[in-house]
Amino acid sequence: MASTLICEMAAYYKAQGRGLAEVMEDIYREHGMYLNALDNFAFEGAAGMEKMKEIMDHLRADPPKAVAGKPVTVRSDFKTGESLDIATGKISNIDLPRSNVLSFKLTDGCSVIVRPSGTEPKIKIYYTACAENKAAAETMKNAMSEDMKAYMA
Repeated sequence: MASTLICEMAAYYKAQGRGLAEVMEDIYREHGMYLNALDNFAFEGAAGMEKMKEIMDHLRADPPKAVAGKPVTVRSDFKTGESLDIATGKISNIDLPRSNVLSFKLTDGCSVIVRPSGTEPKIKIYYTACAENKAAAETMKNAMSEDMKAYMA
């Protein structure tokens, strides 16, 4: 079914003198290219578990105001079940099970989610970078990653 749809799209755009890659680039320019990525930071042994707790506590007590130059617009703490809109100060309830997860929404569709692994002694950081094209999204993801590495030390 999907292959039929793609073939129809290719034929449609070919009749207009355009290729699918060109059309995708137009969509990215209009809506943004979203790139999802993951960083893992390992912490071994009992001291590592304590370090992970300290990192999460620090991120709660002194959360980033910006990541990669993009202001944090919404900060969500799934452990407390609350989400804070930074601009308005409005606190909303998160209607999901409580868990040791922090989410930072940034401007322009970018976001960072931080959580300890449930099965391994590591902290995982999930990135969503949004930009006009893949290269710009990768540059944004790398900048976000560099900023967040400072919290893992």
